[in-house]
Amino acid sequence: MRIHNHKQLDSEPTSVGNAIRDAFPDAADVAVRLSGVLELRLGAALTPDEIAYLALHVARVTSER
Repeated sequence: MRIHNHKQLDSEPTSVGNAIRDAFPDAADVAVRLSGVLELRLGAALTPDEIAYLALHVARVTSER
């Protein structure tokens, strides 16, 4: 929704985004790959913090197995 509304999180990485990437490196790698697909589909690149929050969701979903 934030991409469509042109209201993504800051373009500069924040300490929260960095902490997420550090805590979940495998999920962060997946999120980077997913962001490439989203960029192709939506026509807009995700910011580093958007990718970090995507990684958090990936980590949550994969830990529920």
